[in-house]
Amino acid sequence: MNTHIKYSKESIGQDVEIMNAIEVAETGLKIGQYYTIEDYMRAAITYSDNLSYYILTNYLDHMTPEKIHRFDRTFQELGIIDPRSSEDEVISTHGYASLFRMLYNISYLDTEASEKLLSWLASSTYDKGLAAGIPKDVPVANKFGERGLQNGSKQLHDCGIIYYPQNPYILCVMTNGRDWGPLVNLIKDISSMVYEEVDKKSN
Repeated sequence: MNTHIKYSKESIGQDVEIMNAIEVAETGLKIGQYYTIEDYMRAAITYSDNLSYYILTNYLDHMTPEKIHRFDRTFQELGIIDPRSSEDEVISTHGYASLFRMLYNISYLDTEASEKLLSWLASSTYDKGLAAGIPKDVPVANKFGERGLQNGSKQLHDCGIIYYPQNPYILCVMTNGRDWGPLVNLIKDISSMVYEEVDKKSN
C-alpha cells in the first residue's frame, strides 16, 4: 500500500480512454505526481477515476506469483470474475450487491477496512443515479460504472447502500441503451420508486 506510482499514462504502458462519459468531480490527483496504492484505490472508488483504475490493474499484472495467487483467490472467494478477464460480463447485479452486503455486515474484511471502504463509497461524487432518487439528507454509499460497447450501445450501472433511517437497504440498477441521458434518468426513477416503497412500509 506504500508503493508510490506516478500518476500518468506512462505508468500503464498503453493508450487508453481515461475520461468518463459521465461527468464526475476532480480527484485532486495531479499528473506527474507520485501517489500510493491506497490513493489510487480511493480515487477509483470515490471519483470513478479511470486512470487510477488502469494504474491499479497494471500494478496487479506485475505482482509476484504469490501475490497474484492471493489476489485470484480473493476473487474466487467473492464469486466474481477477475477484472483482468476479457469476459464481457465481469459481475452480475447479485454479485455486485453481495459486495456491499459483505462490507455492511463486516463479513469479509475486518471492521477497519470495511468502514474505510464504506466511507470512500459514501464520499462518492456521483449524485445523478441512485442518490438523485432519494432525499438529499439520506446518506448513500454507492459506486457507479459506465461502459461504451463497440456496437454503439452504452451501459450505466449504479449500486449502493441507501441508509434509510432504521432500515438501510441495498439497491443495484444495471442499464443498457443508446444514450446516457435516459439511462441516468432510469436509475434515478427506479431509486425513487424503491425509496417511496420502503418509506411507505416503514410508516
